[in-house]
Amino acid sequence: MLPENSAQAQPTSERRKYPRVRLTTKAKGVVQGHESTLLTRAVSVGGLLIDTKKLYPANSEIDVTFFLPSVRLPIVCRGEVSYTIKGSSLGIRFLEMSEESYLALKQFVAEAN
Repeated sequence: MLPENSAQAQPTSERRKYPRVRLTTKAKGVVQGHESTLLTRAVSVGGLLIDTKKLYPANSEIDVTFFLPSVRLPIVCRGEVSYTIKGSSLGIRFLEMSEESYLALKQFVAEAN
């Protein structure tokens, strides 16, 4: 379950349509069968900001697993690399996640704001 219109490309002006929350935690990312350990920087119900020096092609699909503080089950989702900042970070737009993960993420963001 994802917010309405989340699967459509979003113009740059709407990149921050959803409130972000700082979240520094390890995440597991899988792109084209290759697994990487990632470090998150921020999260919203629409996506995730990751610190990385590795380049990921724009529009690459990525499976991501991470934990939220005080949530026992992992957030498991499929996303798409929406942008990269060379040598710094990448933005992932969520495409799919379970309703349980979505509701936990939505509550986490709401409580942090």
